[in-house]
Amino acid sequence: MKNKKTEETPDTNKGEEQRITIIEPVVQEEIANIEKKEIAIKQQEGVLHNLRTTEELLNFAGILVQAKMCQFKEPADALIALVTGQELGLGLSAVLGGIYVIEGRPSLGVHIKKAILLQNSIIYKKTRDMETYYNFVEIVNDKATLIAKGYLDEQPPNTKKKAIDTRTEYLFTRYFNTPRGIVKNTAIGMFSVQEATSAGLTEKNNWKNYLRDMLSSRAFSRGANEIADDLLNGMLSFSELADINDGVTYYIDKDGNEQIVK
Repeated sequence: MKNKKTEETPDTNKGEEQRITIIEPVVQEEIANIEKKEIAIKQQEGVLHNLRTTEELLNFAGILVQAKMCQFKEPADALIALVTGQELGLGLSAVLGGIYVIEGRPSLGVHIKKAILLQNSIIYKKTRDMETYYNFVEIVNDKATLIAKGYLDEQPPNTKKKAIDTRTEYLFTRYFNTPRGIVKNTAIGMFSVQEATSAGLTEKNNWKNYLRDMLSSRAFSRGANEIADDLLNGMLSFSELADINDGVTYYIDKDGNEQIVK
């Protein structure tokens, strides 16, 4: 397809990176079909969506717990998960495998967050995977002056580098229909070893043994909540909520996903 010229919106925030672009309607069909075959969860009518009242939901939650069909031990926790699933437009299987209630607060598996984003044509790409982050300094008359910070491929000429952190980043892209056309919005989700260390996370076993997976999970969850807070209701991932509740244990499965110890 021939590239079309895009119209940039006026820059009202000087000094900030321009992040909004108006795209001509010719790309609308392509956007609508983005990653459709990779969607893991689809909004659909089913058992969960046919439960209309709190009483029906509570009775169903009790049945799930009694039959040991879910990870919940209390009907109240199962009810929270079911209501959350309804609000997010999830099916029953996604609720049972992707929502866990910790101290009365629902958390959402990162794999479910990914599916919800793809379902709504929000695409993402891991742009930095445990990459070293540097200070770039210029040496003049034996005096070092900080010129910039960034990754190795961003090093300014005639500078020396000093490693200061390790980071993982995701780039998120979302499209909105507006009276002016289709608007493209982007967000970056980043998490670093420095942040994990400051929060005391690197002393935990999962962070020691699966640092790459943990950085990836946090970076994704942070960016997903920024680009799609209206879809995810700001829900934290399993590990985000578990790491601030020491009584909850989780592990990393063979696919790198977080799983709560039931």
